[in-house]
Amino acid sequence: ETRTLIQVTQNMSNLTTREREIRAMQDAIKTVDAQNLLILSDNNEDPNRIDDKEIQIQFFPEWLLHQPG
Repeated sequence: ETRTLIQVTQNMSNLTTREREIRAMQDAIKTVDAQNLLILSDNNEDPNRIDDKEIQIQFFPEWLLHQPG
């Protein structure tokens, strides 16, 4: 089973917000064994890394359109 952690934020252009959202992912992967990390936002951005894992940052409506069902 592949697990995905998803964090949602409106905008990551503010440095404080970006750090908070990435820190939330860091805290979550300490307790949840997830293979995929995803932050949904109002814009696509380059991925970030936490240790050996990559955090994808994706535009929420784009992500939603690609979901099954």
